[in-house]
Amino acid sequence: MDALTIGIIGVIVFLLVVLFLRMPIGFAMIIVGFWGIFFLRSPASALDQIASTFVTSFSNYTLTAVAQFVFLGYIAYYSGLGGNLFKFADAIVGHIRGGMAMAVQVACALFGAICGSFPATIGTMGAIALPELKKSNYDVPLSAASIAAGSSLGSLIPPSLPLMIYGIATETSIGKLFAAGVFPGILHMSAYMVCVAILVKLKPSLAPVGPRPRLRNIVDKFTDGVIEVLLVFLVSIGGLFMGWFTPTEAGGVGAVALLAITLIKKRMNLEKISKSLLDTVKLTGMIYILLVGANIFGRFVTYSNVAHAIGQFVRGLDFHPYIIMIIIILIYLALGTIIDTLPLMLITIPIFYPIVVGDLGFNQIKTGDILKAI
Repeated sequence: MDALTIGIIGVIVFLLVVLFLRMPIGFAMIIVGFWGIFFLRSPASALDQIASTFVTSFSNYTLTAVAQFVFLGYIAYYSGLGGNLFKFADAIVGHIRGGMAMAVQVACALFGAICGSFPATIGTMGAIALPELKKSNYDVPLSAASIAAGSSLGSLIPPSLPLMIYGIATETSIGKLFAAGVFPGILHMSAYMVCVAILVKLKPSLAPVGPRPRLRNIVDKFTDGVIEVLLVFLVSIGGLFMGWFTPTEAGGVGAVALLAITLIKKRMNLEKISKSLLDTVKLTGMIYILLVGANIFGRFVTYSNVAHAIGQFVRGLDFHPYIIMIIIILIYLALGTIIDTLPLMLITIPIFYPIVVGDLGFNQIKTGDILKAI
């Protein structure tokens, strides 16, 4: 049996294990990658790959940035900042028809500017915004769609967890990825708001018109939560853009700054800090295992020449690179219905990244923006 056949069988077995046995994706990648290297190289090589990958991955200094920003996100989550951000956004645009649904997009963007996580954003905004939308007689499907779409901004706007993982996996500058991700994130937020405006224009019964706020109310809402978010974003992410901090230092500075602010304002206590730390350890541990699994699985894919065979097939296609990129995006959309964002990125990067950047000639920064948006 040749290497390519073993590689194809390994990929199929991996998908079957993940889909039908419901094994955690990180461990599934480790197991399939180990046995693939076992058959392609040798038992000693497979064991050596396992040991060296665990050591190098867990001792990677850049990975500490992930833990820092995850902790920052959980501080924002447990401190209740999301509620203040939603109230501020609602005070600005809530008086127009569909304004509260638009306020969800603004609040998600602001929350994402210090969180970087889709689950934390949707958990926060779902608990805060959905009851308010129902109370204001908004259409339930529109309310749910607004929260689901807006929460994706948590992983689109820097500090974006998917961008950090992409940067680590492809050895791309995280600072440059963050800088390139700001405008697309704002563009997504604006597009979602325009969609809401069009829907309520076509069908006014979907959303009512809210009361017009007073200027004093807007100022009060801004000073009670929004200003803290902007300060933390400017200090941590702004410092990263200016070259004052590395990604790890930016995450640490942001986490310490937000923790200090929330403690001073009595939004955090020992119990909430403990929960933030525990959840940070859980999520970071999961990400580390995913990275180890992706590394081992990626080496198996490389040894089996699967990526090379796909690259040759793509080079033989008489299509424009943008057409091929659209096909790859459609593949991501299909796989995204059954696999979460981070595992999907780590599974497919060893296969598609060399094709997109090497064969199609796309910039690695733009590729990162496309992948995290999908």
